[in-house]
Amino acid sequence: MNIKKIKLWQVLVVLVILGSIPTAFVFSLERYTTSNEKFCMTCHYKMWGKDFLVHSNIHPDSVRCPQCHAKQGEIIPKDFSAHPERINPNCVRCHKEMYKKADTEGFKYNVMNIYIPHKFHLQEVGAVCTDCHNNIKHDKFRPVTNRPRMESCMTCHDKKTQNCSKCHQRGASEVLAALPITPKIERETCENCHEGFAERTISFYRTEFPHNKHLPQGLSCDECHSNASVHGQIIKPREDCMSCHHNQDRGCTECHTFENSFRKGMALTSIPGDPDVMADAVTCDVCHADIAEGHSKESVLEACSNCHDDPAYKNRVNEIQKKTEKEILVLSDLLNKGKRVAETLPSNAQTQVNAMINRTEEILKTLKKDRSRGFHNAAYSAKLLRDGEATLQKVITWQQVKTE
Repeated sequence: MNIKKIKLWQVLVVLVILGSIPTAFVFSLERYTTSNEKFCMTCHYKMWGKDFLVHSNIHPDSVRCPQCHAKQGEIIPKDFSAHPERINPNCVRCHKEMYKKADTEGFKYNVMNIYIPHKFHLQEVGAVCTDCHNNIKHDKFRPVTNRPRMESCMTCHDKKTQNCSKCHQRGASEVLAALPITPKIERETCENCHEGFAERTISFYRTEFPHNKHLPQGLSCDECHSNASVHGQIIKPREDCMSCHHNQDRGCTECHTFENSFRKGMALTSIPGDPDVMADAVTCDVCHADIAEGHSKESVLEACSNCHDDPAYKNRVNEIQKKTEKEILVLSDLLNKGKRVAETLPSNAQTQVNAMINRTEEILKTLKKDRSRGFHNAAYSAKLLRDGEATLQKVITWQQVKTE
């Protein structure tokens, strides 16, 4: 019987194939236990539940656990970490341009066009990516967006003094339009995103509204809000509120605390002023006599004439309001000019200049929030306007000094 002689190279091929099988198995097993999301989930599902690993709406499918949690350059990761010291370099490895971005240009998922100067936050403030993007992959809130939430911003920014338009420059209507619409609205659902809203005082028909005083009386969310067409749309008429509050024996300042503080020259604590001459002598209901019936400027002027016999007094009221409105517009235009100047200044000057701009924005916010267009306290309104103008002139002078 003839047995064909086996050549050496054939023996070597067989040995290589047989040796590669266990090698490939060991390598694949190690890769599976270090780089496969399903394996990670055998333990990590306990953290937030089965949807802990719902894939990000932002990152492509190719971005797996090691890209964020392992050290860079390791073929087989040896250890993992969720600390910023590990995550941040991995973010920057792919997103090098973020240290240069100062606006919203090019942000595919910034659907609300929020003004986020990354360069300022990363270089000047010293923030790291996970300070804002802590849910870039694992979002425990519903609906899942994987975008930064306002609560993250408010860990540094003061929600009581920060003007919404500073970040939401397109306005609230477009922000609300981008939020989810649902057929039902219940407190438990609201608190998934608006955690602790009952303890916060918000603006309702431009008046401070404390949820925690109304909810215990049986007022449900859907009596005032609807998600049918616009998220959180207010459907309760203002007259419904007035029929309760203005027909009971309670003081106006229980709700209108801001207006009262403006009359007393204390609306903006950083710029105090003197009380209006009528702040202590006249109560609100003397001028706002028919508030329960709806209220109008004409009715207020009519009430004023009960004490002021001068026929020209009504004209004086109009003059004060028109003058204040005009000066608010002038200050707003000056503020926009100041912002443009700030963008041209070096980074070491921007911190101080931005503080001046923020001060002026607070002045404008205070004047607009009062709604009396200066008449609740004409002297205090004038003082705020002078302060704002003087502050912005310093900003503009800064540019002149720079160019000389």
